[in-house]
Amino acid sequence: MPIGLLKRFNTTSSQSSSESTLVCPGYPIELFPGYTNPEDFSVILSVLADDDAEVRTQRGELYMAMRGKRRKTLYDCYGFPIVNVRRKRNSLLGQYEVFDGEGSSELLLTISSQWSWGGSKMTVSMINWNKEHIQLTVKGNILDRHTKVFFDNVEVGRIDTRLPKKTNSICRESYTLSSAAYVDVVLMVVISLCLNDRYREG
Repeated sequence: MPIGLLKRFNTTSSQSSSESTLVCPGYPIELFPGYTNPEDFSVILSVLADDDAEVRTQRGELYMAMRGKRRKTLYDCYGFPIVNVRRKRNSLLGQYEVFDGEGSSELLLTISSQWSWGGSKMTVSMINWNKEHIQLTVKGNILDRHTKVFFDNVEVGRIDTRLPKKTNSICRESYTLSSAAYVDVVLMVVISLCLNDRYREG
């Protein structure tokens, strides 16, 4: 299991005056304790033209990288695998399975897409750090690409589409991922990548 690097970076508030406040859950929501932070935290996810992806801090430091096509593996900044994401075959609405490291022996969570009028909706079923099975709900607007992540009906995460810089021709999509305190950043990255996959399908 990789060790998270959040403690190395200065935290950046994920709120603005026009946005609702993210709510810290009653206990940590995490796959790996090293990837949560005691304060709200934001990172930038960039999906590249070859379907790989990079995650950077607000200061531009490389934090994670995603590589692969059908099976995507998320690596930390030192190249150690964190999780891999696979889309289940014959899944009409899209169902994804996330495993520890590069293998398939330890299933960490599943993400299931649901039809929703005027937007997107996903259900995340995961095994939390304390071995408790929990569910999160992901709701988004397809038109403005603004997505919120809920746990027990409170907002614990947010995904906003950014406009790539015109000079950056290798970046196809860019998102700001905001996590409430003690919400796993790896979880937010995986949700974002699955959402991006669904958006591309229309």
